[in-house]
Amino acid sequence: METGSSSQAPPAASGFMGISDGVAAILRHKIQIIVCVILTIAAVVAFSMTKPPVFQTEARLVLEGSTFENGILGEFSALSQTPPAVQQVEILRSRKLARFVVTHPDTEDLPDFARGLGLGLSVTVDDLDKHWPRATMKRRLFRTPHPLGGLRVELPRPYVDTAITVLNLVFLTDDSVRISTANGFDELSQDYKLDGPRTEVEFYGRRLLLIPDGELAGRTFRITLRGVRAAIDDMLSRLIVRETQRGSGVIQILYSDTDPNRAQRLVNGLAEIYVAYKRDRVSRRAGATMTFIDREIGRVDKELEEAEDALIAYQEESGATLLSENGLALVDQITGLDLERARLSMSIGAHREVMRQLELDEIPVESIVGSIQVSPLAESLFRNLVTAQAAVRELEVEYTDAWPELIKAKEQVEELRASIRLHLDAQFKGLQSQDQNLAGIVARYEAELAQLPRTEREVAKLQRKATSAETVYLLLLGQLQEAKIIQAATLEEIEIIDEALPPRIRSQPDVRVNLALGGLFGIFLGIVLALIQESMTRRIRTAAQLEGATRLSVFGTIPDFRRGLARSRRARSKVFLALIDDPESSASEAYRALRSSLQFASKGQTLKSLAITSAAQGEGKSTTTADLAIALAQGGKRVLLVDADLRRPVVHKFFKRAIAPGLSEVLQGNAESEESLRDTPIPNLTIVTAGSAVKNPSDLLASAELAELSRTWAEQFDHVLYDVPPVLAVSDASSFLHNLDAIFLLCRSDLLPENVVEQATRRLRMSGAPLLGAILNGHRPSRLARDYSSYGYGYGYSYSAEAGKRD
Repeated sequence: METGSSSQAPPAASGFMGISDGVAAILRHKIQIIVCVILTIAAVVAFSMTKPPVFQTEARLVLEGSTFENGILGEFSALSQTPPAVQQVEILRSRKLARFVVTHPDTEDLPDFARGLGLGLSVTVDDLDKHWPRATMKRRLFRTPHPLGGLRVELPRPYVDTAITVLNLVFLTDDSVRISTANGFDELSQDYKLDGPRTEVEFYGRRLLLIPDGELAGRTFRITLRGVRAAIDDMLSRLIVRETQRGSGVIQILYSDTDPNRAQRLVNGLAEIYVAYKRDRVSRRAGATMTFIDREIGRVDKELEEAEDALIAYQEESGATLLSENGLALVDQITGLDLERARLSMSIGAHREVMRQLELDEIPVESIVGSIQVSPLAESLFRNLVTAQAAVRELEVEYTDAWPELIKAKEQVEELRASIRLHLDAQFKGLQSQDQNLAGIVARYEAELAQLPRTEREVAKLQRKATSAETVYLLLLGQLQEAKIIQAATLEEIEIIDEALPPRIRSQPDVRVNLALGGLFGIFLGIVLALIQESMTRRIRTAAQLEGATRLSVFGTIPDFRRGLARSRRARSKVFLALIDDPESSASEAYRALRSSLQFASKGQTLKSLAITSAAQGEGKSTTTADLAIALAQGGKRVLLVDADLRRPVVHKFFKRAIAPGLSEVLQGNAESEESLRDTPIPNLTIVTAGSAVKNPSDLLASAELAELSRTWAEQFDHVLYDVPPVLAVSDASSFLHNLDAIFLLCRSDLLPENVVEQATRRLRMSGAPLLGAILNGHRPSRLARDYSSYGYGYGYSYSAEAGKRD
């Protein structure tokens, strides 16, 4: 308890809420926080039950050291700064492969490698009774068996509508269904009879082939119809493709769907189509190379055979056998030049084919340049072209052809293609120039051969032709073997190391995680609301707050003896006086401390007449006044306790005395003052009850008779304590309080806001009452913030902040 002089008002308490105050506020509003948690969890559960399930599955591919582009095909990956695995990730996420997956397997325009692999995702079926959270929770609560069987739906003709249509199909019985859809406020519904294992129905222009499996009565299915483009967009939005670790060469394919089996089929289907696509691509390119080489080998082999036959025939006819050293040297020089020209011829043919294919936009750039070598400048242009084409593909997913950025990206692609054509044309002409130069050198050597004798000249000519054909033949055999190795390596470079399996549990919504998050959010919301409420109301809870609101010294802090840590086990009855019913309690010690504070506050002068009032009813002023009177009497003082609350008297209940005759009878002249004085079981304590009820209590308390009576009682007793009405509730005692020596304003902890207490203080000061100090009643500090100096004398009590009404 704090003591101090009333001449100097203490500073106002700060409005800042400290950590201990915040914790105390949270504990005071724990019921509100619990309610917020319960409501939040209920909302989370309801939300989770309405969300579609999400099942995620995965497959993994491994990419060995890639040799797809070696040999005569070149290695175009050297043209790009993108790692090979990243390139394969982009291919797996391409719309081209996605179209193969979502298309029906019998679609006619599918390439050979993709035939039979499509899933037909223009129509999808979701089993609401098998996988939806609401159905799962219902099965767990009622312990019903997991539903078996299902429904498959096919489209007799392709779905070409741009809008996505969602239909609900309910099996009324095993052989009858109801199909419905909701479009705004217009709900369409129609019943159908199933006439076999495959039934074709027409629902408002949409034809469906229903294929039920098992007993489905009462089951609900959701059918989604979408075009190929919408199906591709939906697939790509659910697809995640990434390399598990940079440089690992292992690609992870993740896909999320509302049906676990469909998720498994899609991931495995995409992996199979990707492998088939890569094999087909390399096989076609290697096959084209081998076809070209086979054709050239056949031609060169025929030339070689003819040259050898001609050489043998001429040698037999002429008798010539060997060439001179000069002739052999010329033949070797010309043979080497013929081999270089053969290589140049193949390169010129490859450049001519690349320049032709470059005009076709649908052919990937890596397929175009795989068979040629390019200059560093052309290499840089090809890199930029790859980046620009990737940007175009990315923009085409989200925007139409009229989007300005997409138009600009396509223009950049055309500019790069034009620049590449110019460089390739220059390179092509350079190769032709090299071939012409070699042809000139060959012509000079042939001229030297012409200087040889006739027989040797003919032998050299035939020998050169046979040797050149043999050299070129060996070159082509080496290229053919290399192409075969590349084609065979295709089967070893891509491997599906983990196929997708149907996920057993859904990844979303995770009810347990949602409940945890909902509980945390509920706690957070409850705490925020509690702190907001605390900051808005700012109820008086501590002595510092009471001092700040009243500008008065707090003379005493009375604990809450009905609840909290300082509660008294004897405080079960409605009427409880701590100093009588439980004199050893902490509340009794607090009243004795208040008695000591009054002695210090009087500074040696006796406070004859005093009153304890409050701002509102239910703050415990009557109990505090009675206990303070008992404490003064037990201290050896002659004390008179007057019940001046004529509207709600309680003093007679405390001491079990008759209410009349009392103060009202004396003031009305119906009894003498001596008749109203009653003894109590407490030595030195006398009481005056309120008396019978009257119609004009304010007039009686403002009368001169009461002022005169107060002076008389002050002469007869050491202390006269008045129990007066609350200052804000009624104005009965306003004109009476100024006649007393001291007035104390009592405030119950955690009952009234600061502004109400401030208003009561102003009213008392305006009435001229000798306001001396304040008393904090029903104080209950937090368990986490025990204030062991609450009473100023080191008693070490801790009390709760929630008080029960004692009036």
